[in-house]
Amino acid sequence: MGDRKFSPRVKALLDRAHKVVEVEARHYPRRLAAQLDEMQVCLSAGNVEEALLLTYKVESEAAMLGWPLVTNLAGMLRRHLEAQGRFTAASQAALDSLGLMLKGEMAGQAQEARLLLKNLQVAMLKERNEDQGRL
Repeated sequence: MGDRKFSPRVKALLDRAHKVVEVEARHYPRRLAAQLDEMQVCLSAGNVEEALLLTYKVESEAAMLGWPLVTNLAGMLRRHLEAQGRFTAASQAALDSLGLMLKGEMAGQAQEARLLLKNLQVAMLKERNEDQGRL
């Protein structure tokens, strides 16, 4: 909390909130795995709307719980699904990459992970441009 002056009541509330976030962070990998499984089912069934809700949820929770790579990739996937309106090869690659990040517990910003995000971003953009060229 740094050198800020908080009242004892506010300090107690902040400490309690911090403990809740710590507990949630410990359980997050298991919840994320379930969310990714559910997202795969939704996308395989063509239920893009439900998958969009899940990607937003994953993006938000990952941001709060200290998983910036998952946050970034879930956001990329969400924006791609919104733009495409359907499940694509790049969507599957992003979803698979989220699973790999989870297995490797890649919460931080490793160089390899940043390269992966960049490559996925290029693939998604290429896919969008190809779809627009067909119109």
